[in-house]
Amino acid sequence: MTLQETVTERAKQALAQLVSQVIARVPTARANTSDNLVVGVPTVCASFLKSAQSETVDLCVNIRTTAGTVTISADLVQGGNGEVFSEMTAVTFASDQDAEVALRGLEVYVRNQAETIVRELR
Repeated sequence: MTLQETVTERAKQALAQLVSQVIARVPTARANTSDNLVVGVPTVCASFLKSAQSETVDLCVNIRTTAGTVTISADLVQGGNGEVFSEMTAVTFASDQDAEVALRGLEVYVRNQAETIVRELR
């Protein structure tokens, strides 16, 4: 498995756990995860919706690969108007050891967004 594939899988796992946490606290909310290409950058997102008429709340992880390095960044935004609730500073790494540290940081960032998402969905 390549470094980018490892990062993508871990990001998907972190977002799936976030979806489970949020749905447990706001059972009427709808949520899904998706893989996208945003301006050529692989992006993994978890999107949350309070009702069919409401704006989404999206947590997206961007995974950019260049010249043997991987850069991850993430942000939590309101989908319709693009209001940014929080951003994770981009982290660049090239080795499995550095990836592990960066991925732990990503997982902490994702977990820490649960309160904001729940607040926006209530």
